[in-house]
Amino acid sequence: MMTSSIKKKWILVVLCCLPIWASILHAEEPEPQPDVEATEQAQPIPRRINEIIIIGNEFTPRDAMLNYIPYQVGEIFNPQKSTQLIRNLYDGLKRFRNITLKGDAVGDDMIDLYVIVEEKTPLKDVEFKGNKNLKAAEIRKKVIIDVPAVDPEELKVFAEQIKKLYYEKGYQNVIIDTDLVLDDGGKASAIFDINEGDKSRIRRIRFEGNEQVSDKELRNVIYTREEWIMSFMDKTGTFHPDRLEADKHMVEQHYQNAGYLHAKIIDVRIEPEDNSNILTLVFVLEEGDRYVINEVKAPGNDIVSEQFLIANIPIRPGQYYSREMITNTIKMMEFLWGNLGYIFASIEPSVQVDEDKKTVSISFISDIGKQIKLNKITIKGNRKTRDKVIRRRISLQEGGILTQGQMDRSKSGISSLGYFEQQDGVNWKIKRRNEQEADLDLFVKEAKTGHANIQAGFGGVGADFNSPTEGFNVKGTIADTNLFGSGTNINLEASWSKDQQTVVFHLAQPWLFDRPISAAMDIYHKRPSFDQLRYVMSAINSKVTGGGISGGIITSPHWKIFSNAQAVFTVGVDSVSYFRAPQISLSRHDLPKGVTLERAAQDYANILNKEFTPGEYVNVSGALEQDHRNHPVHTSRGHKWKIASKIAIPSFDRESSGMITDTDTRKIGFAKLFLDYLWYTPLIGEQDLVFKLHLFFGLATPLSGRSIPFGELFHIGGDNTVRGFSYGQIGPKFLPTSSYIGDTIGAKKAFFINAELCFPITQDMSMKAVAFYDGGAGWDNPYVCDAAPGLIADNSFNYRHAVGVGIRMLRPMPVRVDWGFKLDTRTGERESEVHFGMTYDW
Repeated sequence: MMTSSIKKKWILVVLCCLPIWASILHAEEPEPQPDVEATEQAQPIPRRINEIIIIGNEFTPRDAMLNYIPYQVGEIFNPQKSTQLIRNLYDGLKRFRNITLKGDAVGDDMIDLYVIVEEKTPLKDVEFKGNKNLKAAEIRKKVIIDVPAVDPEELKVFAEQIKKLYYEKGYQNVIIDTDLVLDDGGKASAIFDINEGDKSRIRRIRFEGNEQVSDKELRNVIYTREEWIMSFMDKTGTFHPDRLEADKHMVEQHYQNAGYLHAKIIDVRIEPEDNSNILTLVFVLEEGDRYVINEVKAPGNDIVSEQFLIANIPIRPGQYYSREMITNTIKMMEFLWGNLGYIFASIEPSVQVDEDKKTVSISFISDIGKQIKLNKITIKGNRKTRDKVIRRRISLQEGGILTQGQMDRSKSGISSLGYFEQQDGVNWKIKRRNEQEADLDLFVKEAKTGHANIQAGFGGVGADFNSPTEGFNVKGTIADTNLFGSGTNINLEASWSKDQQTVVFHLAQPWLFDRPISAAMDIYHKRPSFDQLRYVMSAINSKVTGGGISGGIITSPHWKIFSNAQAVFTVGVDSVSYFRAPQISLSRHDLPKGVTLERAAQDYANILNKEFTPGEYVNVSGALEQDHRNHPVHTSRGHKWKIASKIAIPSFDRESSGMITDTDTRKIGFAKLFLDYLWYTPLIGEQDLVFKLHLFFGLATPLSGRSIPFGELFHIGGDNTVRGFSYGQIGPKFLPTSSYIGDTIGAKKAFFINAELCFPITQDMSMKAVAFYDGGAGWDNPYVCDAAPGLIADNSFNYRHAVGVGIRMLRPMPVRVDWGFKLDTRTGERESEVHFGMTYDW
């Protein structure tokens, strides 16, 4: 150590953020004179760091600490870095309780730095005891306890964080004791001893001071719910203290939306029952008086008059005061101005209260700024979908006026492609460049558009082990509605078995050569099986080979009524053959009086022979359709309609070995027309409750002397038409009995309606529930005029209907289940039908 008579000594203790200042004392030097030279000599002398000495680091390596110290040996000491040194060591290593910095002067221009640390206890592991309802893995995931060292005070902080996790699960009386247990090496195990207590449950929610609004109405407003018999499923009845502020806000908002301008919650009491975990929540209210709107003003300008603004906003004199109505009015006025290009318009409400008359006067002042032009559109997030595919659906023009309506229509059009996530999959962001220009960024989140699978099996179909799929069979599917991001729709299905090979190929491009011209191609070779006919000895197995090409045009998005509509023309060829003719199997006990078994069998054979006529024909069809839905899968608003016609002209005869072949009198030729319309609108929120209306009307008739196939007639009933009824049950049938509804034989005319309410069960909308009403009728079969009386039923218009519920699932695989209940059940019919279906998740 230095002696006071020879060496200079400098000591400074740094606490927290105080900088180091060197002070050099000379013990035997004379007192300096007050001249310039002496004053200059008294200034602190810059010193270089001679050595960095660390004291107290029993468990922390010296090299690790040096990495966090912002000083180097040999550099000039800068006292301003002392704060950074302490922060680096404390936050970076998380091992120290206290850090002290000292300095000793060495010679005339050097200094030794002393870093003195007090270490926390090194942490070896963490143990939880008593945590029955909260797993240790969940605690470690949400509470970061993975620290190298700890002290008892920090354990208490971690314990409070763990308590919050228990509070979220309804355990309000949890007690956590903490301890550090040292081993022989001086390292500690952190122990959290948890006494969970009983789960706090809300038995009752009461309100005091609510003279005008019932408890029941207010309970429906707040987030907290009373416990009930199914609380173990929906977690209602759990007490969350952090929700009380939100509950207070919701009650006050509900009152203020009903005219009670000064309504407020003045207290919330939590009352345990007999010191138990059963709670009663009591909200104490001051309702105040109810106020009526006596005047509404919305000053206009040279662009829009006040009369126009007043006519287009929802708030009116005579209504009760409502904060929600004021907010909706502001949004509506912003939309009105935004639709005129004043996209940054600001609406400021002014509320004048007359306490004597209990009335309110409201003025909405518009600061519209200048009309905004669109400078540039940038698309972001589309890793797969090409920019041009998205830009086709954008009605905004760069350089044109930016309007809110065009932004909304463009967003809806892009979402309707089905290439992007339904929730926040398409969003605009406006970036203002100056007072008159703005850029638009379009952010998209792409969704799954493709599907591929392969299935293998062994055996026949249903009870018919002689079906074409006898033995080993394999089936594969590859499909994508946005192939390579080009908007091309491709679907390839193929199956193979010993007796059949099925291939279906579809390829469509809605914008051929980047023009509003659509083109499509279909090729198929398939084996439909008709197993719905009980009076036929075995299923009627057919072979259909054919294909077609389509072309169409897409109308301009700027047309008012037919915007983005599509007109399509299709030409195709089909060849239909059957493995064997229908073999009739009837019982005398089922026949009406006066009809022989031979007559009934012959009449039914005549009908089926015409409906299952083999042959080849050319089909020509045309369609006009429009799809303005906001999303193809999770639709909440918009409409879709289609008007289509089809005519089939007989082609030529062809012999086919092993198959039933055509004859001169059994040619296929028919005409068909149908109208399909869907309409959607949200009732609560955008997706919380959606109403869907579906209407269908169709006509089909054979050409003179020709036949129309069984599958081209209308069979009303089933999961795709009227749920609650089996396939073809609402329409012409052959030989219904007291125990059987009869075989469907198809109708030339059809009508049905589906009205449906849909709401999500899961937040990601992968599961939904529906409630529906279906009704419809099919009538007028073309081949029953010669049938004996009593054999044919329901050949005239006979409206049937049903109600029911259903489930829609997208994951793990697309499944739909509907349970329909007939509203007009007849003798011999089941009261309900359950329908299962599977669809692809585009």
